[in-house]
Amino acid sequence: MKQGAYERRLTVKGLAWCEAHAEYLTALYSSTGVVPSASSQDDARRLKALTASAAYRTWQASGVVSTTRWELAEAFRCRANSPDATWQARLDEHASSARRNGLNEVERFIELVRLYLNDEDSQP
Repeated sequence: MKQGAYERRLTVKGLAWCEAHAEYLTALYSSTGVVPSASSQDDARRLKALTASAAYRTWQASGVVSTTRWELAEAFRCRANSPDATWQARLDEHASSARRNGLNEVERFIELVRLYLNDEDSQP
């Protein structure tokens, strides 16, 4: 996703592709300057807030995403009535942070939230 003239943000699928082709990309771009990864402090802050949220704790206890859209909005730092693009960007940010930190359970929660929101949006 384009964030500005010189800033791009990968989707979760894009990040997975880059990870799968890291050796090729390193060989191709190794002569250029190093691009720093996201701050581990940002990841830690984002993941701590998510795992402390009511939505995450409820899912952990029941195994089902059964919270309100408002609680999910609080967990992912957006408004309940935010456009789908905002929701997807927030979910992608959190999923990338979870992947970088090896938190498979958090990744699973995020994917279930994504499905929950898609199902909710498809109902009349």
